[in-house]
Amino acid sequence: MMLKDKLGEKESRTLVETIDDVAGRIKEDAPAGSDITAIRTELSAIKTDIGALKYDVEKINDRITDVIKWVAAMLVAQAAVIAAIVKLLSH
Repeated sequence: MMLKDKLGEKESRTLVETIDDVAGRIKEDAPAGSDITAIRTELSAIKTDIGALKYDVEKINDRITDVIKWVAAMLVAQAAVIAAIVKLLSH
Protein backbone atom coordinates (compact mmCIF):
# COMPACT_ATOMS: atom_id res chain seq x y z
CA MET A 1 0.00 0.00 0.00
CA MET A 2 1.19 3.47 -0.74
CA LEU A 3 1.51 6.30 1.74
CA LYS A 4 -1.19 8.28 -0.06
CA ASP A 5 -3.66 5.46 0.41
CA LYS A 6 -3.05 5.25 4.15
CA LEU A 7 -2.81 8.95 5.02
CA GLY A 8 -4.50 10.69 2.18
CA GLU A 9 -2.85 12.94 -0.38
CA LYS A 10 -2.73 16.10 1.76
CA GLU A 11 -1.32 14.36 4.81
CA SER A 12 1.24 12.44 2.79
CA ARG A 13 2.45 15.69 1.16
CA THR A 14 2.71 17.31 4.59
CA LEU A 15 4.71 14.36 5.89
CA VAL A 16 7.05 14.38 2.88
CA GLU A 17 7.54 18.17 3.19
CA THR A 18 8.29 17.80 6.90
CA ILE A 19 10.84 15.08 6.22
CA ASP A 20 12.45 17.23 3.50
CA ASP A 21 12.50 20.23 5.86
CA VAL A 22 14.16 18.22 8.64
CA ALA A 23 16.71 16.79 6.19
CA GLY A 24 17.52 20.30 4.98
CA ARG A 25 17.97 21.55 8.53
CA ILE A 26 20.27 18.65 9.36
CA LYS A 27 22.41 19.46 6.33
CA GLU A 28 22.55 23.14 7.31
CA ASP A 29 23.41 22.44 10.95
CA ALA A 30 25.90 19.67 10.29
CA PRO A 31 29.48 20.81 10.72
CA ALA A 32 31.61 21.04 7.62
CA GLY A 33 34.70 18.88 7.22
CA SER A 34 36.98 21.74 8.21
CA ASP A 35 34.88 22.34 11.33
CA ILE A 36 35.24 18.71 12.34
CA THR A 37 39.00 18.91 11.84
CA ALA A 38 39.15 22.05 13.97
CA ILE A 39 37.07 20.38 16.68
CA ARG A 40 39.36 17.33 16.66
CA THR A 41 42.43 19.56 16.91
CA GLU A 42 40.92 21.46 19.80
CA LEU A 43 39.92 18.23 21.53
CA SER A 44 43.45 16.92 21.13
CA ALA A 45 44.83 20.10 22.70
CA ILE A 46 42.40 19.76 25.59
CA LYS A 47 43.48 16.14 26.14
CA THR A 48 47.11 17.29 26.22
CA ASP A 49 46.24 19.99 28.78
CA ILE A 50 44.42 17.45 30.94
CA GLY A 51 47.43 15.13 30.80
CA ALA A 52 49.71 17.98 31.89
CA LEU A 53 47.37 18.86 34.75
CA LYS A 54 47.31 15.24 35.94
CA TYR A 55 51.11 15.22 35.94
CA ASP A 56 51.20 18.48 37.92
CA VAL A 57 48.73 17.12 40.48
CA GLU A 58 50.84 13.99 40.91
CA LYS A 59 53.95 16.13 41.46
CA ILE A 60 52.11 18.25 44.04
CA ASN A 61 50.91 15.11 45.84
CA ASP A 62 54.46 13.77 45.91
CA ARG A 63 55.74 17.05 47.34
CA ILE A 64 53.01 17.09 50.00
CA THR A 65 54.03 13.57 51.01
CA ASP A 66 57.68 14.63 51.17
CA VAL A 67 56.79 17.63 53.37
CA ILE A 68 54.76 15.44 55.73
CA LYS A 69 57.66 12.99 56.02
CA TRP A 70 60.10 15.87 56.67
CA VAL A 71 57.85 17.34 59.40
CA ALA A 72 57.54 13.91 61.03
CA ALA A 73 61.33 13.50 60.96
CA MET A 74 61.81 16.94 62.52
CA LEU A 75 59.34 16.07 65.29
CA VAL A 76 61.25 12.86 66.01
CA ALA A 77 64.54 14.79 66.02
CA GLN A 78 63.04 17.43 68.32
CA ALA A 79 61.86 14.71 70.70
CA ALA A 80 65.37 13.21 70.68
CA VAL A 81 66.94 16.60 71.42
CA ILE A 82 64.50 17.23 74.28
CA ALA A 83 65.16 13.75 75.67
CA ALA A 84 68.91 14.39 75.50
CA ILE A 85 68.56 17.76 77.26
CA VAL A 86 66.38 16.24 79.99
CA LYS A 87 68.92 13.45 80.45
CA LEU A 88 71.81 15.95 80.70
CA LEU A 89 69.99 18.17 83.16
CA SER A 90 68.79 15.29 85.35
CA HIS A 91 72.37 14.16 86.23
